[in-house]
Amino acid sequence: MASWFALLCTVDDEIEQMTGYAAQLSITESIAVLEHSASQANRRRSSLYIPKCTTCDTQRVSALTKAFVSQVRGLLPTHVYANLVKSITRVWQAMATEQSCRDLPIIDQKTFLSIRMRTVGLHPFYVLLSHAFKLSRWKPEVQSLLKELETSLALAVGLQNDMLGLSKDLDVGETFNFVVFGSRNGNDDLDSSLERAVAMHNAAVERAFDCWEEIGERCDADSGQMRYAESLLGFVASHFAWASKAERYAVDS
Repeated sequence: MASWFALLCTVDDEIEQMTGYAAQLSITESIAVLEHSASQANRRRSSLYIPKCTTCDTQRVSALTKAFVSQVRGLLPTHVYANLVKSITRVWQAMATEQSCRDLPIIDQKTFLSIRMRTVGLHPFYVLLSHAFKLSRWKPEVQSLLKELETSLALAVGLQNDMLGLSKDLDVGETFNFVVFGSRNGNDDLDSSLERAVAMHNAAVERAFDCWEEIGERCDADSGQMRYAESLLGFVASHFAWASKAERYAVDS
């Protein structure tokens, strides 16, 4: 999990410094490296993926991806690694969509949040946690609650990132921030947009707690599904504590 978190943060930082074309190319090359590694996972000898088109920027992201593959692939069963690659690919594709949307005059709130909830990169964590708790089979009566818990968590974390990073985003002119988005594409001023983001965040956290309680009523306390739900719920608080102090969200002095 630490390897994925490190890759996510580093690639996100790299992409933010690139032009739109370089960012798209970097994402495409990283996806190609990941998909190639998954296709080679069942073979005794894996061949090295050679990017078809590279620049210094894309080489950096490609190298980071290859290092991640080297660290992780041998630690997971083949099917779990394949699912992990698919989940990371969805994160990278959302980053590419975000880059494309920056050139659009306006997008709606639903589209914005659907992108933000994927770029926070939680789904790969879900894949790894499911494997850790041996959740190959889900109880039908709690599956929908677990999915809703995952969705509520992604929304809460995405809003946390944008609220905690608001000062820095305003300082550098970043517009792909939910608070800034609301003030520019709606009827709210910046303060009202921030208040709305806080209310949406709190509602998402409250719903996550409700899901956790309902799962607890249907599962044994030591079951894998209950421990999975508890891990997700704990992530809300731990992420806020980390993000509140993280340099990536701080305004440069």
